Formats: sequence, structure tokens, C-alpha cells
Amino acid sequence: MWRSIDFHDYCYQPFRDLEDMCKRAVDRSKGNLVNINIEHFATDYLLECKTERSSHIRRLRLVPCHWVSDKGLCKAVKKLAFMEELDISYCSSSAAALIVVGRRCLHLKSFKYNKQDRCRYGFTNMYGSRDNAAKAIAKNMHELRHLHLFGNKLTNCGLEAILDSCPHLESLDLSHCFSVSLQGDLEKRCAKQIKHIQQPKDSTQDCYDVYHKSALYDDSDEDDPSESSYSDSMSDGDYVYQLE
Repeated sequence: MWRSIDFHDYCYQPFRDLEDMCKRAVDRSKGNLVNINIEHFATDYLLECKTERSSHIRRLRLVPCHWVSDKGLCKAVKKLAFMEELDISYCSSSAAALIVVGRRCLHLKSFKYNKQDRCRYGFTNMYGSRDNAAKAIAKNMHELRHLHLFGNKLTNCGLEAILDSCPHLESLDLSHCFSVSLQGDLEKRCAKQIKHIQQPKDSTQDCYDVYHKSALYDDSDEDDPSESSYSDSMSDGDYVYQLE
């Protein structure tokens, strides 16, 4: 028991109660925790408590993680070398933080980095299309089998970078990635290289769940130019990355 902890149905409980319950559950795992889901109430402090008590976590879900900062996420993943599945959808994590995730979690097989669906809810993409997040994934997550990028702003250039650097990719969700145009040679390449692909304009009727409601409150931009580098000042200061 206690190797798998799931709090996904408890998002409306008092925050302090959830935090206390989670810490007690992690303690009961006695360092053998493998799978944990703490969506809606994850914080830097709670994430640090978990990783200090269990370094063998293989599946981590923080959806949405509005209270988890880049620094908190990067500090945590340094202790999660065995992690295979990570979901940080609808969060404010920058592309620079993804570099740290990729370089520390060398066994990462499944990554979900879904963003807000502004088109569906009537928003406009005021920032334009950028590929910083896609390039960070491509350069640092070469072992990926499954990648979800619902509502992201990557372009064909970012998609090609992922296809070039992630040879083991089996499934790719590009739902509502409207800056991607799957036509011609790129469409043929995706069909040949990836077994299951969700195209930007494919129906998403079966994809929506309660977590998409969180998109309304996440107005962050993962590729904000001001976050093109990241300095980890909380540890040994050995991480300073500049995206090209």
C-alpha cells in the first residue's frame, strides 16, 4: 500500500487539510512512493516535501500547478532521476524549466504540457507563435514515447525539431495547436514516424475534462522572452541555460 497516491477527486477540500493528508500519505509510503497525483493544490513546499521523502517516483501529475514555480519544479526533478511520466499541464512553467526537467529526468517517456485553449474560450493569442518550449523538449527529451501539447503555440519549425530529436515518439497530441500546418511533406512525415497523432483541427470532444476549466485562470505564456534563461539559485548554481 501507499505506493500510489491519487488526490484528483479532492480539489474542493480545504487546502490545509489536503496538504496535511498528502504529507501523511507520503510518510506512510516509507520512501517507496511510485505514483502521485496532487493536482490543484501542489506547491513548491509540498513538492519539496514529497521528493525529500521519496526519490523513486515514476509518475507525477501536478495539474494544474499554478503554485509551483520554475525554481520549485527544477529543484524537485533533481531528485527524481527515475521519473518516466510527468504532467505539468496548465501551469506557468517556462521553456527554460523544461530544459532542467529533460536533463535531469533521463528516463522520461511520457510528457504532458497542455496549455490554455484560448480559441475555444474566445481569447486571442496576443503573443504570437514561438517555439522555445518545443525546442527545449526536442533538445532534452530524446526518449519520449508520448507527448501531449494541447493548445500550445509551436509552429511547423518546432514540430520538425521534435520529430528530428525524438525518434521513439509513438503518440503526439497537437489538438488546437493552430500555428501548426500539417500539409505536404510534414504531414507525410508525421504519418510515417508517429503511430497516433491528434491533429490541430481534429475533434476534441472526448479530450475535455475538468482540468480544462483551469485553463481559464492560466493566462501565462510559456515562451515569454523574459524567461528565456533560468538560474537555479537555490542549490549549487550550476544551471544557467540560454535558449537559442
